[in-house]
Amino acid sequence: MSATDLIPIRSERATALADLHRRCMPAADGWAEPGLKRLIDADAARGFQAEQDGAVIGFILAFAAADEAEVLAICVAPEHRRQGLGRALLQKLERQLAAEQIVRLNLEARVSNLGARELYVRAGFGETGRRKGYYSVTDGQAAEDAVLMAKSIGIAEVGLSDVALQANPFPIALDR
Repeated sequence: MSATDLIPIRSERATALADLHRRCMPAADGWAEPGLKRLIDADAARGFQAEQDGAVIGFILAFAAADEAEVLAICVAPEHRRQGLGRALLQKLERQLAAEQIVRLNLEARVSNLGARELYVRAGFGETGRRKGYYSVTDGQAAEDAVLMAKSIGIAEVGLSDVALQANPFPIALDR
């Protein structure tokens, strides 16, 4: 297997990133290249892309504001899932955000996306709420809820004790 490089997300690769996003997300949620390029070029944007043999195989994109950030998307090509790439992208983003004094990272996931939700729980995220009917669907089904999740990051930078690191302030039980 070839080495995977995690590099800062680049709008020059917007076509490949948008293609991957459409492969990973239901049709109603896929981003078009021009919109994704604008997101990546925004001052608030933070993110990384995973490349292997010149191909984009994953990415994470977040927006930062004040001392919080929100993950807008994390995508890993289906053939590269369950190999630690999603976790590596999350960790790299968290390190960058902590260096910028960001103390909380937020995200959301479809209630049915158990694989992603399990990844987030293993990464230390906890459920903070739900948005009823947030995700639209294209096949006549009812709109799907979003599970809101959050994680404290940069704990050492904000002076909290090691005890605080051990407790997950957002307990979660996955729906099965």
